[in-house]
Amino acid sequence: MDPAAVSGWETTAAGCVLLLSACASAPVVTVDGTARPVAEPAAVEPGVGAQAAAAASPARPEAVAASEQSDVNFIVFDIDSLRADRLEGGPGVPANLRWLKQRGVLFTRAYPPAGWTLPSVVSMLAGRVAPAEALLPEEHPSHHRLLPGILAAYGYHTGVAWGNTLLNRHPRRLSWLSGDVDATDYGTAAGFARALQEERVPEPFFVLLHDEDLHTALMGRHLRELPPAKAADLSRQQYQQALLEYDRSVGDVLSAAWDAKLMERTIFVVLSDHGESLYEHDALGHGDLLWEEVARVPLLVVDPTVRGDRRETAAVSTLDLAPTLLERAGIPRHAEMEGQSLGSILRGERRGRSDGRAFVLDSDLESAAVVVDGDKLLVHPHGCPASERVAWKPLTGKQCIFLFNLDADPEERQNRASQDSATLERLTAALNTGLQVRQTPALDEYAEFLSELQQRGYWEAATPK
Repeated sequence: MDPAAVSGWETTAAGCVLLLSACASAPVVTVDGTARPVAEPAAVEPGVGAQAAAAASPARPEAVAASEQSDVNFIVFDIDSLRADRLEGGPGVPANLRWLKQRGVLFTRAYPPAGWTLPSVVSMLAGRVAPAEALLPEEHPSHHRLLPGILAAYGYHTGVAWGNTLLNRHPRRLSWLSGDVDATDYGTAAGFARALQEERVPEPFFVLLHDEDLHTALMGRHLRELPPAKAADLSRQQYQQALLEYDRSVGDVLSAAWDAKLMERTIFVVLSDHGESLYEHDALGHGDLLWEEVARVPLLVVDPTVRGDRRETAAVSTLDLAPTLLERAGIPRHAEMEGQSLGSILRGERRGRSDGRAFVLDSDLESAAVVVDGDKLLVHPHGCPASERVAWKPLTGKQCIFLFNLDADPEERQNRASQDSATLERLTAALNTGLQVRQTPALDEYAEFLSELQQRGYWEAATPK
């Protein structure tokens, strides 16, 4: 299919989840005194598993409020497993991501609703926490409106680049993930960059480029067979190398957008669906791990109409992405969205404030966390003597309880659960409220589905039995 014919993609969870790609591109250089991204030829051809999805536009959604529509473009880099600290500063920030950071607003305390990709991505695109039954192969309700579908209803051309070899290896069980979609020829970030260069992407457009280079960089079981100190060093080296490789693909897209003269009418977003633990708490990976290195992700918004090179330290949610982009496009948000638009913060009209907002994360019935005004409650099945664990419904099994003040203890070393009963009670109520909203009548089937994903190697953290 010619990308020029693309008008939208499947707007249910079935059509838009696990949008993963593997690509390559180039560094930022200075040309005529102006810093700009310049792409080199891609290091590899697009992978066999890379695809892009598109489908007919849905009816216009129920609106909250209307505003004047703006034909701005959106390019979203959703980098699977990207840690928040990798964009915060220092020489470790790769060149092209640093180029974007210098022109954008970086939210340093962004939280997804879950510790792994499937629920996190669906929820991010929905602007609300996706109920567990919406993630099951047989249960992907069409009324569960996602950001690309809403944009498509208002004339946007929408697409996604992804490529997940783990899923492609098992098409029978997980074929529902692709939904009823048409493939385009820009199924990777590098392919999308070529389409921009050849002027084959009609405006206005929204594209989500979801890459799993960082996710797969740490999947080798040899890391877990090494002594902890060596495993930690090697995992961090592999992780940083994968990030540098992916930064080249960012350069491809930026260079193509620059050459196509799109920079003045295109919003760039960099974020992640979850972070990654690199042995900070004697663990590697993500899944049921909800320490800050997993729970906190970067959220960078680059808008040519607002002042860049800024940091916002107030906590926000990845659920805020959909209402923020819809407001920027002048399109009414869907009535069911829970996220809050960050537009006034981006425009500098106000500073971000959490004001008691609760950011709840759960990881498939085994662990959960909530962050409120800098305090964090984490309930987790490991890390304390069995005699100290307590039952915490609707989570399975018995949990350890951790309470941290992230402002004073950002590395989560001082457990205050036995010392601050008032804060513990306040956050317990907030966490229970958040978990009750996420309960589903299909918990047994959901747990079975998660267990099968684990057996097939998607992640190695614990899942419900």
